[in-house]
Order: sequence, then C-alpha cells, then structure tokens
Amino acid sequence: SIPESWAEIMVVSNETLSISASTNPDHIGLYMYKIPSLLDQSSPIIKAIKNRTTMNISAEEYMVAVLPIENEASLIGLKPKAWEKGLLAQETSQLNRDLDRAKKILIIYFLLGLCVAIMIASMVSITNSRTTLNALKSFEELSLGNFDIKGTSDNVKDMHSPQATFQRLKTSLIMALERLGEQ
Repeated sequence: SIPESWAEIMVVSNETLSISASTNPDHIGLYMYKIPSLLDQSSPIIKAIKNRTTMNISAEEYMVAVLPIENEASLIGLKPKAWEKGLLAQETSQLNRDLDRAKKILIIYFLLGLCVAIMIASMVSITNSRTTLNALKSFEELSLGNFDIKGTSDNVKDMHSPQATFQRLKTSLIMALERLGEQ
C-alpha cells in the first residue's frame, strides 16, 4: 500500500529510464518520459538519476522525489499538492471546530459567573436594605418618643456603627429629658 499523500511511487532503471515497479500497475514497463507529470520535470529528474543523488523537485501541481536505491535503479515518488491543500483544509476545519467549542465553553462559564455574581449581589443588597430599614424604623420610633425600642438589630454581623450611634442617641435623649424634667 502507498501512503495517502503520494499519488505514485515507482522504481526506474537508471540505464533505460524504464519503470520496473510501480504502485500504478499500468505504468510498469513504460519509459519514464511517457508519464506526463514526469515529463514536465524530466531534466532535473534525469540529472538526479545520473548523479545518483537524492532530490526533491517542486512543480506547480505536484512534487517529485528522486532517491537512488541501488546502482542500477532509483525510486521516484509523485506527490500532488492538492493533497496537501486538502490536508490543510481538513486541519483548518478541525481547528475551527475546536475554537467554536472553546468559545461555547467560555460563554457558558461567563454566563454561570454572571448568574452567581447577580445572586451574590442580590443577597448583599437584600441584607443591607433590611438592616437599613430596621435602622430607619428605630430612629423613627425614637423621634416619636418611644424610648423602649431596642435598636437597629440584635445581629452582631449587622451594621455595628448605626447600632452604637442609636444607643448613644437614645441615651443622650433620655438624659436630656430627665434634666428637663428636673428643672
């Protein structure tokens, strides 16, 4: 079997330039110059065969590789460039699919993070607004003369500063009213 990328691999006699073996059975016994894709690049191919050197020849539509395998023969391979373009297109397509998958995952993580952030912000907002409302009610009661009110909150985690301020204000008002009552 032949690798997918190679159209044909053949063994050519160095003396007669006839094809003694090939992955394309129709070419066995033919002379190298009868193959149109080899004819276009015959000069460098023949030079490589005669000098018994390895050579890669690049044409517009294909690539030819020449490799001497023994004193009397050379291995010639034809590789169409269309295969490389197809391979690049296939790899590009795979990269695009992977990129789309990564984008979807990032969007999902972003949306999940956004939902968690909104939930946390809502919880903080509700907690703060409840504490603020309790503080406002306590100050309202105090302004109406209700000194029996406990304060803004018994919860230690809630706003300590408004609680302390409320207690000082309440104590100050009680002391002020006691002094007024004594006069």
